[in-house]
Amino acid sequence: MNQIVLMYHDVYMSDLSESGFRRERDYPYKLPLDVFERQVAAIYNYCKDNNLPQESVVFTFDDGGCSFYHLIADVLEKYGYVGHFYVTTKYIGTDGFLTPEEIKGLGARGHVVGSHAHTHEHLYKLTPEQVREEWMQSVTILNGILGHKVTEASIPNGDTSDVVLKYCYESGLKDVFTSRPTNKKGSYKDMNLYGRYVVLCDTSDEYLLSIIGSSFTRKKLALKWSIIYCVKKILGDRYVQLKNLVYRNK
Repeated sequence: MNQIVLMYHDVYMSDLSESGFRRERDYPYKLPLDVFERQVAAIYNYCKDNNLPQESVVFTFDDGGCSFYHLIADVLEKYGYVGHFYVTTKYIGTDGFLTPEEIKGLGARGHVVGSHAHTHEHLYKLTPEQVREEWMQSVTILNGILGHKVTEASIPNGDTSDVVLKYCYESGLKDVFTSRPTNKKGSYKDMNLYGRYVVLCDTSDEYLLSIIGSSFTRKKLALKWSIIYCVKKILGDRYVQLKNLVYRNK
């Protein structure tokens, strides 16, 4: 089985606004701590029962919320997993987001810290020079905090394009994670591209394990993504407006 990469965002104890972005449309991406730990335990046991190495499943986390350090890392370490934490550098040190000390702490604990661009703006709305600055600025900031070169990133808002990949590459990144639901590794020049499977607040343990264990489930998700991608290309900015409206009405 090819490696399955999961895409999480924030985890919270009692309030959705504890960590990360506080926009209502971000709430479907936030999980209660007990639900998150139950999922990690279920994945751990599934891999163990099926003689799969722990590296079969990779846990990634977007945005840079303070729960990365205070909640998520503890759970991952309990089950022997390494987290891949992608930070939106504009928000470092602001309320609900990681501080520079916590970012360094994640690295010291053996986790991977990478870029999630600088502002989390929709990259397709920006000029090529602005896209370049998103990656260059973010990587420079993280390099300075960590004291070593950052080589991983995840692309915010699913805005993968040739321009985005070009400037990821020029920023010195080696491994880039997208929002496309696939477990097939791609490439851009000699930079590795990985797809991911998003986990939402209503993702059941059973469905999560079917993503890991069932090629049929993964094929259905790939088809759904392809349809949404086409709609997104057709609607442009109107797709984002529609998406935001749907989340506001939940």
